[in-house]
Formats: sequence, C-alpha cells, structure tokens
Amino acid sequence: MLERDYVTWAYRILLGRDPESESAASTQFHSRQELLDYFLKSTEFKAQGTVEFDLLSSDPVIVMLDRFGVRGRMFVNPADAIGKGILSGAYEPEEVAFFRANVRPGATVLDVGANVGLFSMIASHLTGPSGMVYSFEALPENVDMIRLSVAENRGMQNVIVKHAIVADRPRNDLEIAFQPLAEQNIGSGYAHLGGSYLVPAGQPLPPHMSRMPIRALPLDDMVPASETVDFIKIDIDGAEVLAMTGATRILGRDKPLVMTEVHPSQLRAVSSATWADYASLMRSFGYEARSFQNGQIAGPAEIFDDNRVYNIAFCQEHHIESDAARARV
Repeated sequence: MLERDYVTWAYRILLGRDPESESAASTQFHSRQELLDYFLKSTEFKAQGTVEFDLLSSDPVIVMLDRFGVRGRMFVNPADAIGKGILSGAYEPEEVAFFRANVRPGATVLDVGANVGLFSMIASHLTGPSGMVYSFEALPENVDMIRLSVAENRGMQNVIVKHAIVADRPRNDLEIAFQPLAEQNIGSGYAHLGGSYLVPAGQPLPPHMSRMPIRALPLDDMVPASETVDFIKIDIDGAEVLAMTGATRILGRDKPLVMTEVHPSQLRAVSSATWADYASLMRSFGYEARSFQNGQIAGPAEIFDDNRVYNIAFCQEHHIESDAARARV
C-alpha cells in the first residue's frame, strides 16, 4: 500500500493542487502503476492538456511552454521530480509569476542554478531577440538538457549556457556533490536532478553521493562587462552568498532585481554564512529584502525557520517604485 505522502505529492505534481479532502489523500493504492493509471486517466489531468507520458521512464520528453505563459518547447526528464512539476504546469507558480512580471523585452537575465532550464527558456521568450540570457548550471545532466532545449527552439540565439560553479572568485578547491538520477529510486516520486550542493574538494560524502570537480568562477568574470544585467534568478542550494560576493560589479553598477532562494541551514553549510550575512551583503549594495506575491513585490521578507526554504526578492528603491506604479495602472 502506498503511503499518504506519496498520494499527496501525486496530486501536487500531476494536478497542481493538494487533495480536496483527507479522504482523498488517504485513498489506498496498491502499486505505483495503479496510482499513475488513476491520475493519468482522470478527466482533470486530461483537461490540463498534458501529454500522457511514462513517469517511470528516464527518457527526455518535450513540454510546451504555453502553460507558463510563453511560446516554445523544452525537454524534461519525467523521472525527475522537477521534470514532473514542469510537465504538470504547476512548478513554482509564484516564482514564475514574479519572473514574468519583471523580465522585459531587451533585458539581460542571469539564471544562476538553472537546473533543466525552465527559467532560461521563459526568459529567452520574454527578453526576445534584443535580450540576452546567461544560463549557469553545474550538473552535466542538467546542462545537456538545457542545450537540448536550446536546440529544440531553433538554436535560441539569445541563450548562452555555461557549465560552471558560480562562486566568489576563481578557484579549484570546490566540487559539486550530487546523486546521479540513474542511482536514485525513480519510482519513489522524490528522484530529482537538483539537490546538489558545493563541498570543499576531498570532503567526505555520504556513501550514496557522487562528486565532480568543476571550474568555479565569479559572475563578474563570466558575464561581459559590456552587458547591463537587469534580472538575476538564483537558486544554488546555499551557495548564494558565494555567488553574490563574486558579483560586486554587477550588483554595484547594474543594480538588477534579484529573485533568490534562501535556505538558512544550507547557507551555513555551503557559504559559511547566515541569513543575516546574506541580507547584510545585499544591503551594502542598496538592496532591501522583500517577499513577493501574485507577481508583485510585497512586504519585508521575514525569515525565521532555519529548516524552511524561502523565495524572496532583493530590490532597489527604483524596483519598488516601478512595481507600485504598475500596480496602480
């Protein structure tokens, strides 16, 4: 019998919502195949316009991006939890809404920790031919998936994919720790191509984790000085402070809007920094930490729980004023 959490995540990933009742969440399924048959054949799932696929396959499949409000197509792995979320059209809805509301035609966007490239693909269409998207990702499997998607969209001319660790300075003492998807329990529903993190070279790892040395460079070195950066989306599992420390030119000169994940315990483990350190670093460049909702900047960000993951915006005063002006229209 499948556990209740398994059923709940099936609702979230495939239908984009929580179970409608405790009774629904407690529905008894004897096997993964029985659960998949139930959801994939449901009227609600088919009404989403989602192509049926084998959730236990690791072969990439194509997703239409119209469910995220833009044209285009991208490849995802249906065995990967993030791939499942993208296929459902329900992946990170608040972040996608904020991203879409703030990325403009002609903008330069940095997607730091691109994973399989959803935000890079969205940015490519939002910025258009006069814009530029730099997609940074450390895991080779993810980099390959992004490049497949770029090629699928007639070789998107405004996306540059960089296989690198984003850090505070050029260095060769960092490695990426990860668990290859092929070695994960795909049928569990929790397998994913994310979940990697930076470690010092040679640091002992749990037995199920692999390691890979990858060049580490700062954003200021990887983005040409001739570019004016307008928006940074960053989600690199606790290495955000390292990355922002290596972006002093971009933050100080260009003052882009920054949408960032904050996981306090991961910040300590990877960047040896607290949330207060992160906020202080950004304040030194004139930024204020804000929450966001329905695509708009909201009140001050409140981060209390070390074990919770938050998504916030670091804003300059002109970002807040522009957002308020749009809301009045």
